[in-house]
Amino acid sequence: MKAKHWLIIVLLAFIAGGMVWWTTRDQGPRIPALFVSSLPADCQQVLLVLSPEAESVQAQLWLMECNGSRWQAV
Repeated sequence: MKAKHWLIIVLLAFIAGGMVWWTTRDQGPRIPALFVSSLPADCQQVLLVLSPEAESVQAQLWLMECNGSRWQAV
């Protein structure tokens, strides 16, 4: 394949990655409302584990802290 074609492919991949980053940059993990309402009032930290399915081996883990009324990943 010509170098010009590789350059186009790399540029398209870079643009696609930038678009994914741009659309998800402000979105972080969110504690489901059902769980937030059942947390004790003085709760300041939560470990949030999300997996695609109940039996999944892979999952993502976040430490969440409450800043006022907003939960944020730290």
